[in-house]
Amino acid sequence: MIRVWKTQISVRRSFFLLTLVLSLISCSKGNVKLTEDATRVRGIDLVVEEIRKSYLQRDETAMFTHIFLKGPGETKVLEKRLHDAFIKLRPVGLEFYLEKIILEGEGAKVYLHWEGEWRDLERQVPLLQKGDVIFSLDGGREPRLVEIQGDSPFDVSQGR
Repeated sequence: MIRVWKTQISVRRSFFLLTLVLSLISCSKGNVKLTEDATRVRGIDLVVEEIRKSYLQRDETAMFTHIFLKGPGETKVLEKRLHDAFIKLRPVGLEFYLEKIILEGEGAKVYLHWEGEWRDLERQVPLLQKGDVIFSLDGGREPRLVEIQGDSPFDVSQGR
């Protein structure tokens, strides 16, 4: 009985030491090199997050550094709608839930679900909305939003 007990302890100790060694090896700081596609996806994610943050801060200038809608005059229309909405509504919260990013040649499509809360400044009541949208981004070093398909989180004053 004593001999079995010592064997169990040595097996446990060996298992512990093996686990410790493997943990140390796996946690070593090696250089992880991202693929070109992974780097693009990270850049696209950062741009979408910058647009969301700029919107919440009501910083139209920062927001539109990342937006250049491809239709004639569409960017100006969005700027006007956004400016008019900021007069009536104050964004309280806006969350993006990324569903997928599809890389298409130099561009990409970002599928996301969003939920937002705004404060109606005239009536002082909350406005809750949600929707699904596809953001199309162009390629390049700094991707820009060129098309919005679906429920735009930046056009809530129009109602749905």
